[in-house]
Amino acid sequence: MLRVMTQVHKWCDELPVGDMFVFNCESAEPQKQFQVWGKWLSRKEKGYTWVSNKELLSFYFYKHRDLE
Repeated sequence: MLRVMTQVHKWCDELPVGDMFVFNCESAEPQKQFQVWGKWLSRKEKGYTWVSNKELLSFYFYKHRDLE
């Protein structure tokens, strides 16, 4: 998972402002995958704000615009 998240961080850093990165849990056991990723993202991802969607079993990262 660490190797995967290293690549995801690169993608998030390169993401244009106002855009988002989404990944869906589509394994053989998507509910279990969603729970594992949820724990990982809440404990290990302090520099990135991931939002979960239980209905779609997905997570997204949105690169906010600064409105100052």
